Amino acid sequence: MLLENFITTKELSRTLCALVEIPAKGYNARMGVAWALSICGVKFPKQTLGFLETAKLDDWTYNKALQKMLESRRLPEALRQDLRARKRKTRSLRPK
Repeated sequence: MLLENFITTKELSRTLCALVEIPAKGYNARMGVAWALSICGVKFPKQTLGFLETAKLDDWTYNKALQKMLESRRLPEALRQDLRARKRKTRSLRPK
């Protein structure tokens, strides 16, 4: 319902805040948040990327949202390059 009714100019800020506040711990929940953020990013890239800069989001969900935005073919190449540069470095979970 959120994807269909609340990713609008009027509701974008509220939607982004709601997505970041979801206590997503499992894979499917985090993927759902990332996917929804990516849809916001495709429709409203400037506002969404500005929000993501300061949002308290774990690295995996943040990077997955960027990846899903990159997978969209609706973004211009200049924005795609910017998205690649924004990827966060994450530590490996495997011991060395």
